Amino acid sequence: MSDLLPNFLHIGPSKSGSTWLHEVLILHPEIYLSQAKDLYFFSRYYDRGPGWYRSQFRDVQKEHKIIGEFSPDYLACAEAAERIRDCLGPGIRLMVTLREPASRAFSSYLYLQKHGLAAPTFRQTALSRPDLLDHGRYATNLRRYLSYFGRKSLLLSLFDDLEADPQAFLDGVTTWLGVARRPVSPELLEARLPARRGGSRSRSSPSRAPTWRGASTGRVWSAGSSARPSWTGCCTSRWAMTGRPCPPKTWPLSASNSTGRSPGSRASSAFRCGAAGTGVEARLAAWLGYEPSWRRGL
Repeated sequence: MSDLLPNFLHIGPSKSGSTWLHEVLILHPEIYLSQAKDLYFFSRYYDRGPGWYRSQFRDVQKEHKIIGEFSPDYLACAEAAERIRDCLGPGIRLMVTLREPASRAFSSYLYLQKHGLAAPTFRQTALSRPDLLDHGRYATNLRRYLSYFGRKSLLLSLFDDLEADPQAFLDGVTTWLGVARRPVSPELLEARLPARRGGSRSRSSPSRAPTWRGASTGRVWSAGSSARPSWTGCCTSRWAMTGRPCPPKTWPLSASNSTGRSPGSRASSAFRCGAAGTGVEARLAAWLGYEPSWRRGL
């Protein structure tokens, strides 16, 4: 059995393209990922002990520069950051992929609904399962990690960039990990990319970056970048910054009228808490260097 433990974790949140990224990176010859995605060791199964966790990486070989796992609830788990530091050390690479929080929550709701785990409406599900919204409180969750790890340990990426140009997104990730570039086959793009499965873009149309991206594609930022304002301005809405819940007031979605599509601007507006969120979102746009697609038209 290998004595090596992970030096890379993708910590969430859920419904932000982590399954696609796992399936792509697991094919890379310099990367070893646990065969089972979503180990949840540092969140749900910590009582299984380090021996069990180590056994998930028993097949690591010397050619593997990167050893890692994907567990999308680590970001929101209150105990995970400290456990990760104690087990894997402060030098672990941590990746986060942020998705517009209303769309992320709705996608999670549809998943629960598909598996018979959701209440009849989104509102009822959110009340019975606080994690539906808690996983989108990005600033609150990221502050917890920053109390245990340096900013340079964190890689922040956007689901918008994955959706716009998957190859450029992947190139940014492999560069950060220090491994060779890995071209992605068209078949894998079509089979795995969540945005395409959801029908948000025609399968016959090529992947193109939206006009606001200009010539800059595949942006992936290290959390140590000096071009960014303080972390209190990196959230996507007022409720994410403060950590206080903001139940949607204009989103009475039910199982009967759920179509599987993104809730759109009405839901996004509800999560913004009205005009009060505008200042925070303006800082987000300044931090990224452009305005994310889900911010436009709100």
